[in-house]
Amino acid sequence: MKDISRQFVLFLVFNLIVLSDVIGQVNLPERRLILSPGLSFQNQVFGEVNLMYSRLELSHSGTAIYGPRIGIETNFNPEHFIYAPKIGYELSGLIFSFRGSAVGYIDNRKLDLRLLPEAGLSLLGAVNLTYGYNIPVSDFRTAEISNHKISLITNLNWDLWHAM
Repeated sequence: MKDISRQFVLFLVFNLIVLSDVIGQVNLPERRLILSPGLSFQNQVFGEVNLMYSRLELSHSGTAIYGPRIGIETNFNPEHFIYAPKIGYELSGLIFSFRGSAVGYIDNRKLDLRLLPEAGLSLLGAVNLTYGYNIPVSDFRTAEISNHKISLITNLNWDLWHAM
């Protein structure tokens, strides 16, 4: 009889935890276009500006923001100017962030196309510090950019910032 009552109590506690999470969850079904600026280092400092078609989910157990992104990054060297349009997808949550992008670095009118998977730490999806590895997929490779990239990105979603 004690085993049945223990199992029942465990079952009840589990369901209450799940139910409290579901009741407190706020799904914002509409996607929003948000600004996502940042800085990165890959042999030199780059600045970037992205637009993310994001979806935000808030619950007692944390937050998640995800969606496709399009943007551009550029270095700050006027003597050897490089810019890079990019497209990708991001999933950032409570403490982890994942991003995948296709980046086209344009150096002296030559295209250096790379795939860029990134993973790192996140502060509730609002601020992300990630490490990425640039995988070259084109014949031309600029010597100005490293394969290793460290990024600090902010997602400017006001619902997310107000939830913090």
